[in-house]
Amino acid sequence: MSLPTSLQTWSHATLTKVVINVPEAGTIELYSQAAPTEPNPDPAPAVSKVILFRWASTHFADGSSFPIKVTSTYRLQRFGPVVAPDPAPIIEGQDLVVHHEIAVTIYNKGVFIATREVFESGAYSIPANPGPNSVPEVARRIVIDSGGAIPKATEMNHVNLNPSPANQILKAELLPVFKVATLAIFSTHGELSSFRSSGSPPGTEIAAESISCGQTASELGEAVKDGRTVPLFNMAILYSCQMCYPSVARNFGVWAGEVMAPGKALVGFRSPVYPELYSAGKPAPGSLDLHAKKLLGLLAEGATIGEALLEANTKFPPRALAGGKISMVYDGDILARLWSVYEGGNAQAWYLWTPVEPAP
Repeated sequence: MSLPTSLQTWSHATLTKVVINVPEAGTIELYSQAAPTEPNPDPAPAVSKVILFRWASTHFADGSSFPIKVTSTYRLQRFGPVVAPDPAPIIEGQDLVVHHEIAVTIYNKGVFIATREVFESGAYSIPANPGPNSVPEVARRIVIDSGGAIPKATEMNHVNLNPSPANQILKAELLPVFKVATLAIFSTHGELSSFRSSGSPPGTEIAAESISCGQTASELGEAVKDGRTVPLFNMAILYSCQMCYPSVARNFGVWAGEVMAPGKALVGFRSPVYPELYSAGKPAPGSLDLHAKKLLGLLAEGATIGEALLEANTKFPPRALAGGKISMVYDGDILARLWSVYEGGNAQAWYLWTPVEPAP
């Protein structure tokens, strides 16, 4: 902060203190120096200090304002004439306090899909009475039911942007929502180049509800990035076949070209996944919603995506369509979180919820 021009008639102005006030962290002193007791003919050294603050946006309501206040104190002085051998006396002095405030807007916005379709004989259809471990029923438990995506995301202060229920949302409704969402959790049909909305309305073609995602110039990429005014996705968790690939990650903003965006991750499967868990020849131990609820529960407790995936994959191993055991994997930052503060990258940062001392 520079001294206001109108006050530069003083003979000396010394920056003596800078403090910053951040919600939950309180007031922290960034810089302190005593005012001079005699004139210094040498130019004052430049004062430069950088300190980083991180906070978990999910600890605050979506749309709320996160204020950061910086206060600088200058000592203004005027010295009298020198009478040797004594130094010039201070004949006048006062403090000038300058305040600066910025406000950061919080964005916690989720989009959710729970398919109501089955895929049989090369076609998608909506069954009248889906079985208890069918794809539509497992998707409902993953996304809608207690412990699922929408309730857990709500616990973590995310608003649900879906204009229709997660198991009734169509492509035309989804595409505009992708532009303003920061979290995506899907349980739907996927493949290398596309994924499905909740399901085709009666009489539509099979392809009508597919959203392309396999290339940079895909429908997903354009919907996410064109004209975007909010931060890119923090995380996308996709309980879908063949969706965890760099091309999809780039569409969500997890990668910027060849550079990984810190604190962001795409989570999903690289091969087709079955709605029931791996059983090693024994009776099926349950369905994929057990894996999802364990993963989401751990994320809601502050686990990193790496920690949550390791435990969920170990306790509730997913099953490939061919019958073998597979793992849900990630593309992006293994330290990404949905709750609590991201702790990767610069080790000198201040963390609102896990404070550490900055380097001097």
